[in-house]
Amino acid sequence: MVLGLRYGDERFNLELRGNHLTSAAELEQWGAKARLDYSPATNGTGLNLALTSQWGAAENGDSFLDGHTMKLPTPALVSAGDGDSLPAEISGEIGYSLSMGQQWGILTPNLGYDHSDNGSSRSRVGLAYALSSDLDRDIELRLDLARRERRQEDPDHSIELSTTLRF
Repeated sequence: MVLGLRYGDERFNLELRGNHLTSAAELEQWGAKARLDYSPATNGTGLNLALTSQWGAAENGDSFLDGHTMKLPTPALVSAGDGDSLPAEISGEIGYSLSMGQQWGILTPNLGYDHSDNGSSRSRVGLAYALSSDLDRDIELRLDLARRERRQEDPDHSIELSTTLRF
């Protein structure tokens, strides 16, 4: 079962979702997710902010039914009545979009942070460039400097280049 609530207007969106799955073998899996988005103005410029928090199993993630059938270990598996804690994650990104003229697109410097309760975190600073027709942002290029830390390990540093093509 999945339930959700969403509110949105031109720049602000808030979404709350919850899911629950129970089996006859007295196993259950649940999850909840909250997302807040504040988008740039209609011309594509200005502050943009995204915050997401998730607890338990992802709505479209692995199910305990898969592991139960295949005899594999499963994430977020809880016996009914156990007080075990479920995994939690939080992530956020903030940026400010700047116009480079109608023909040149939008440039967005940004900062981001992701953290999960398994002890891993990822910090990033980057630059996104969006080129589009009528500000539909058809092509986006991103360059990020990232630092990933895991419990009891030395941090990893990376330079990441990604692209998104929408059509």
